[in-house]
Amino acid sequence: MDEDKALTELGFTPAESKVYITLLKFGDSKTGSIMERSGLYSSVVYNSLKHLMEEGFVTFYTKNRIKYFSAVDPSRIVDAESEKMERAEAAVKRLSVMRGVSEERSKVFVLEGRKAARTIFNDMLGVLGKDDEQLVIGISDTGSGMGEFIKRWEEKRVQRGIRKRVLISNKSKGWLSYYSKQKLVDIRTIDDSLYINMSINIYDSKVALMLWAKEPTYILIESREVSRNFRSYFEMLWRKSQKPGNKVQT
Repeated sequence: MDEDKALTELGFTPAESKVYITLLKFGDSKTGSIMERSGLYSSVVYNSLKHLMEEGFVTFYTKNRIKYFSAVDPSRIVDAESEKMERAEAAVKRLSVMRGVSEERSKVFVLEGRKAARTIFNDMLGVLGKDDEQLVIGISDTGSGMGEFIKRWEEKRVQRGIRKRVLISNKSKGWLSYYSKQKLVDIRTIDDSLYINMSINIYDSKVALMLWAKEPTYILIESREVSRNFRSYFEMLWRKSQKPGNKVQT
């Protein structure tokens, strides 16, 4: 089928294509259901799920001690750095019609590895438009190896007119200097006691908790209520913050 071919052109194995398309068609599924619907052996399904999660194309959550797997939105497949951009976008259009997940249902997804960060950042570009806003609390200087990717992503954000407010500790000197020079960014400093090896990204109805490390972990929450709560927390900190160079209120 065309969808299988489109995915293999993007680097999926035939088995990974079947698993991913099965999740798109039928929604969140247990491994047993995936095996039954895809016609694949258990070992093949487990290996495919493992690789798809490493690539950031599949996430999971646990309900009543049972693990459910979910295909990420096909639009997140697009990696703007890839020379396959045009083919990816064409594939995304065909695949997107297959996803029928309710936007109102709250979900929590766990993603692991550097490539998974691209899934989240590309999602931001997909759901935010001109004059929309991305809110960020905390940026770590830990060597996650994602710095150059994020800087290239920031160029795309500016091109699309997406605004950004950043709350950052003075300890993150490199990023403090970088964002002070960027367009469409309002940056404020927070007390150094709030410096943690994690950043919180709030956008649209989503919150992404990014635990930076050499092998980073990301927790993506899709919930309007949770997003509103984090926005309130951000605004509280924003009122107590100061422009770079000024003393932070306590």
